[in-house]
Amino acid sequence: MALSFSGFKQILFDAERKNEGNNAYNISNAGITGSGWSYGWLQFDLINGPAIAKTTFNNILRNAYSISVANSLYAAALSPGGTGLTAQQIIQINAALSSAYGIQAIDNATSTRLDYFITQTNALIAKAPSNDKTFLQSDLGMRATKGHPKNSKFLTITHRVGYIDGCGKETNNKGSQSEE
Repeated sequence: MALSFSGFKQILFDAERKNEGNNAYNISNAGITGSGWSYGWLQFDLINGPAIAKTTFNNILRNAYSISVANSLYAAALSPGGTGLTAQQIIQINAALSSAYGIQAIDNATSTRLDYFITQTNALIAKAPSNDKTFLQSDLGMRATKGHPKNSKFLTITHRVGYIDGCGKETNNKGSQSEE
């Protein structure tokens, strides 16, 4: 069963879920060069994803297995391009991800990440010129900005607004060009 939020958070979650699918509690790989194994509603990429992706994944494995098994699975899952994991390791990881603890951890990380996107979006909108703010805050503005040229898949509102605002790159509160 999918998570349930309210307001814009639900709209953002639904859009991400439509793009990423409903297989939140299994590990998968997009088969794209440079991409890593991923999991969760937001398809947290273990190579290129935010820190919360690796932390949550590691915590789930450590909850399910001994430290040595968890460390071995974690290291193998950090392989790019869908390599590094045996069929047995994928089964073990999927068991951990779909456990009660895994489901709760993934759902919590999803909520946290969506909150981050919304916070960053609001900060970027606040910096926009007043004539752009009305548009960016409108439903039409959110739909119209889907065509962000930095990525062909659905991007978070944070990225889209950052580009339209003229920033060209997104920054976190520490000024770096990466998310969390």
